[in-house]
Amino acid sequence: MTKRFLIWLSLPVVAAGALAVLAFARPDMLRAWNPFAPLAVGDPVTPATRIKLARADRDPGYCRAALATAGLRTEPIPDGGGDAACPLHQAVRVEAGRARLNSSFPASCPLALAYAMFEDHDLQPLAKARLGTPVAQVSHLGSYACTPGSHTAAAGDYAKANALDIAGFILADGRQIAIKRDWQGSDAPAKAFLHDLRDAACRSFGTVEGPDSGAGRAGILHVAMRSGDCR
Repeated sequence: MTKRFLIWLSLPVVAAGALAVLAFARPDMLRAWNPFAPLAVGDPVTPATRIKLARADRDPGYCRAALATAGLRTEPIPDGGGDAACPLHQAVRVEAGRARLNSSFPASCPLALAYAMFEDHDLQPLAKARLGTPVAQVSHLGSYACTPGSHTAAAGDYAKANALDIAGFILADGRQIAIKRDWQGSDAPAKAFLHDLRDAACRSFGTVEGPDSGAGRAGILHVAMRSGDCR
């Protein structure tokens, strides 16, 4: 046998050995790259993560199992809860995440799961990298609103608690970041943080619209599960 043939023959063995080592040393990494493995919020984000989030959007049981791995404090909302004209199904009330909230908010399971992914993998790491400290509080303007008779896509998102409007943050050192003030403000680190955060949010949410999106989002970062624009 030629040397080249022996090398090619050994490649599957080497690959299998590498996978075995990875499975032992970093089971989270192996799970994160496997699109058929369950989604765990703390796992690294890989191309397979988007496939898993899409499955969570379609499969309530899969979504609940993934949400159970998140660092969120939630309370289930009984099916049919909310406004009688816009009843909620498979929804939870998000009480807090890694950071506290200015108020709790109702969320579909997919929205709660995406928020947990966003906080763990984007919000907190970017705050530490850009601003030198984690986020202590997320301030929002709501996630659920029932507007019978409205047929816009955005109204449908709010009617299902499938969207969230983020207004700003309080950092662990007491600094306040307001999207309305800092999106185009003079505080360069805060501005860079918010713009990076808008871009990063597209990994977890289907729609992301900032103040300059032209979608009437002045002063907020609008995120929703419906597939749409990231701008």
